[in-house]
Amino acid sequence: MVPMATLRRGGLGFVGAAVAILIFGRPPANSTPALTPSSAAGSTEAEPAGMAARFKYAFMSESDVVEMADLAVRGTVSDVSKVRWNQENGDRWSMDGDRPTNLDHPPAAFPIQTVTVRLDDVWRGAVAAGRTSLDVVVLGNGIGQPWNAEGAFLTPGTEVVLLLDERDIGWRDGPGGRKEVLTLSGAYQGVYRVEEGERLTNAAEVRGSQAAERGLRALHVHELHRLVDGGGS
Repeated sequence: MVPMATLRRGGLGFVGAAVAILIFGRPPANSTPALTPSSAAGSTEAEPAGMAARFKYAFMSESDVVEMADLAVRGTVSDVSKVRWNQENGDRWSMDGDRPTNLDHPPAAFPIQTVTVRLDDVWRGAVAAGRTSLDVVVLGNGIGQPWNAEGAFLTPGTEVVLLLDERDIGWRDGPGGRKEVLTLSGAYQGVYRVEEGERLTNAAEVRGSQAAERGLRALHVHELHRLVDGGGS
């Protein structure tokens, strides 16, 4: 029988959305699986060396993502890093041969990309106050890849509103095997592209059925700003 675990905010240092994980060869409870492409927004399959896992982000209502986000900022994507792995030098590493042996719950190996956003406005989050830019760690390797429609919302030059979480993720050479970073709240559910006329398009809208499940509706920048401020819809 395949065990299933539901991990909520802060459980793995992922994102605000719940994550359901099916594990084969169960990894340590605090490890973070690697990410590979999936055909569905917010869902990812992984089969890294030393572990095979499948997991899927559970879609949340738009209001829940807004409420749970630690930060909300408006700005323009200025840079997207090449794919790196979760250690300081960014090199790919093996969960079999390179995993730390001095930790009770060593991290798993997974790819990341760092998105740099030039800030125009901070709606929520003291950590961003006075900053001109932020680096956001996106788990996976899909930005700029044709199979990831949501990743197109984070290409350089795109004006965005981002809902972000402060999280610690598995990090091979970090203290205790962890590193605190900013991540997308609810994965790509926390990404809005600013369109002509100050209209917003949420990245989840590229998947019509899932957008309907979340109750997404057309929003303008000032409406989302009011939601972030707690003013309701």
